[in-house]
Amino acid sequence: MDGKDPFGYAIEQYLWVIGIACAGGIVKHLNNTKKVRVTKFVVDVLTAGFTGVLTFWFCEAFNINGPLSAIMIATGGLMGNRAWKEFENFWRIRLGMPMRRSTDASESTNEVEQ
Repeated sequence: MDGKDPFGYAIEQYLWVIGIACAGGIVKHLNNTKKVRVTKFVVDVLTAGFTGVLTFWFCEAFNINGPLSAIMIATGGLMGNRAWKEFENFWRIRLGMPMRRSTDASESTNEVEQ
């Protein structure tokens, strides 16, 4: 990890990152809902975009480039809030802290919003 500046990337690169991540968020939303609600859709897409940017920075920090980086960014967007829990557990392990167990029933992959 060489400590790259997050503000040193071209705007076009961020547009690609956010676009790929948001596409993952749209897929997640469409797969998990029977009835499309605008507010839930917007939240899913915004969460996906932000998660995609953090995943991009993660990939850059660990020198993961090219198609693998794009796959991880799209997967981060698809995971949305679940990706945050993975990021948290990653850093907990790095800092020698115990992983946190999820007790939120809404994270079930089989749950479909009605």
